[in-house]
Amino acid sequence: MGGQLQQQDLTRDALLEKLGAARDRAGRVATGLVKVTVSAAGKLTYTQDRAKRRAVRGREGRYLLRTNLSTEDPALLWRC
Repeated sequence: MGGQLQQQDLTRDALLEKLGAARDRAGRVATGLVKVTVSAAGKLTYTQDRAKRRAVRGREGRYLLRTNLSTEDPALLWRC
């Protein structure tokens, strides 16, 4: 997304509007992975937070089941 925005000839305000829309579509987690800055002249720069990205990738596909049921069989809990 950042590369596409950098190639467009946009005013600073138009660029900020497009960035806001992109953040809404990306969601909270994705927004925290990239630091975006726009200079007063309208130049866009962005960097990835690689440590956060590794942490998010490490949690992908994992679920936490919280329940008040007590049993030793996890499969039974998931079925309930």
